[in-house]
Amino acid sequence: MTANELADKLDLIRIELTIQASAMLRQQQAEIESLGKAFEGERKYARYLSKLCIDNKIPIVWSF
Repeated sequence: MTANELADKLDLIRIELTIQASAMLRQQQAEIESLGKAFEGERKYARYLSKLCIDNKIPIVWSF
């Protein structure tokens, strides 16, 4: 194998790894965005319940 052939193979490997890394990052970003949306939904629901309890003078007991 010549140096040029080896360099070409290394370039192809680098390109393939870059494509795989980009795909993994996109997938992780989508998962993070999904979790963020779910968390925001839970925050809105918690605010709604808090307001409901405060408006009706119901004691709030938080459990984690």
